[in-house]
Amino acid sequence: MAPEEDAGSPPAERAERRKESRLPVDGVAVLHLLDPGVRLRGRILDLSLHGCQFRTEDCFPIGMYHRAEIEFHLDGLPFSSPA
Repeated sequence: MAPEEDAGSPPAERAERRKESRLPVDGVAVLHLLDPGVRLRGRILDLSLHGCQFRTEDCFPIGMYHRAEIEFHLDGLPFSSPA
């Protein structure tokens, strides 16, 4: 992360890392971390072809490269996808 970037800043203020466009959404979501078997409740904030932004109030030091799945509803339809 560049020195001028703040980890708490909104996505619009950060440098874009995804090649695909992001679709802003706001909905309740559950993130399942498969390796340690942890479920985190939070909100899904945006979607793109290869990712999503998930925010939670819970603190859980996970590191990188862990398998995860996310469940959420969009326009009343349920979705479940690798995160």
